[in-house]
Amino acid sequence: MSDAIIIHGALFHCHIGVGEAERTKLQPIILDVRLSFNTHPSAVSGDLAHTIDYAQVHAALSTHIVGKSFVLIETLAEEVAQLLFSQFPTEEATVVVKKPQALDLGSPEAWAGIEITRRR
Repeated sequence: MSDAIIIHGALFHCHIGVGEAERTKLQPIILDVRLSFNTHPSAVSGDLAHTIDYAQVHAALSTHIVGKSFVLIETLAEEVAQLLFSQFPTEEATVVVKKPQALDLGSPEAWAGIEITRRR
């Protein structure tokens, strides 16, 4: 499927890290998500009810992530993918989790992360 709704660069704050000390403070997490599905019905009808509302996707992500605690970014990515399948009619979900403070990489734009793709 080549049609998709994409959210790029969504910023959330949560407790995340392997070490307990790392999880004591809120850290920024940046998410990119791609939800693949047939957009033709909404393109033809012009009706929001025939598509995936990216505002609803963002709200669902925020509810699931903000202020919560995770040990691994892999767990967060998998939970996000399953959340997308449970709430939206996507055939495939790609999730990129970026953790800017994971390493001292010498650049404010640098990050470490994970990308997963899951299919129904």
